[in-house]
Amino acid sequence: IVGNHASKDLANEKRSLDVLIESLNLGGYVLFVGSVPLSELVRYYQDSDVYCDASVHSSWGVPFNEAQACGTPVIAPNCVAFPEVVGDAGIFYKPLDHRELAEKIEMLICNEDMRSELSKKGLERVKEFSLEAFEKNVLKIARELE
Repeated sequence: IVGNHASKDLANEKRSLDVLIESLNLGGYVLFVGSVPLSELVRYYQDSDVYCDASVHSSWGVPFNEAQACGTPVIAPNCVAFPEVVGDAGIFYKPLDHRELAEKIEMLICNEDMRSELSKKGLERVKEFSLEAFEKNVLKIARELE
């Protein structure tokens, strides 16, 4: 798990996760690495079978696009801008439904064909957010306004 766990709320969540991880004997499978430099973040995305984010407070889904750009399939909450950002190149779950999130993670981890398909779709999806795509859309709008 990558991210800063320094705030009091996140520190409490991390302690709860530590207890859960230990109770499920998953210590060898879950690693809290804290904040990492951008240069290392790409490697974490590439080495992951799946990227998921349980946050429902973000207004944009940049980490989802980052994961997709690295070929990592994503699971996102079906809220805010996430459906528009991820498109059909990801799997969605009901926000705050941690049971459904766990089911989606298990489904994706156990289905290599689905991971491969979402990886390919994600690599195509991020092209829609490229500078070239942005320029093309701006020019199209400018022409329509002439």
